[in-house]
Amino acid sequence: RNADCFNPYAVNKKGFTAVDLARDFNYPELADYIREKLPGIGEAKAAAPEKAEDVKQDQIDDVSEALARVQAEREQLECEQELRMHELLFESDRRRVSTEKLQSEAKAAKEVAEAKEKNQQEMRNKMVLLEQNASREQQRLEQMFAEKMADMEEANIKEKEEREKV
Repeated sequence: RNADCFNPYAVNKKGFTAVDLARDFNYPELADYIREKLPGIGEAKAAAPEKAEDVKQDQIDDVSEALARVQAEREQLECEQELRMHELLFESDRRRVSTEKLQSEAKAAKEVAEAKEKNQQEMRNKMVLLEQNASREQQRLEQMFAEKMADMEEANIKEKEEREKV
């Protein structure tokens, strides 16, 4: 039915058919199914023994492919490791900036608190001075009043004495 797409009777370089490969890769049900649907496919005739040179070349190719895979995996791991390092550095910088910002804010808050305390102390000192000045002024006014009263009383006494004399 799919003969226009591929040849199900094809044989690979080593002379194996689809049935051989299914059997070799431990898919016996698939091998049976292929035999049932494609009569005459059967298993490949005994493949001719491979030349030592071909075997060595296949082994070299396999090793080269494995080496390429290992190198690709190593490069991928190195890239992932570098990416992770950059992520860690970024996170470290972000935390450092955050810590510096918090320290800066704490320092500013401390300076504001100190300035507020200084202003409150200055206000208390000014209040004490104002109270002292007010107290002295009140004493001075009371003393002036007492002197005036004493002067007036003395003037009244003199006036009475002069009236009594007259």
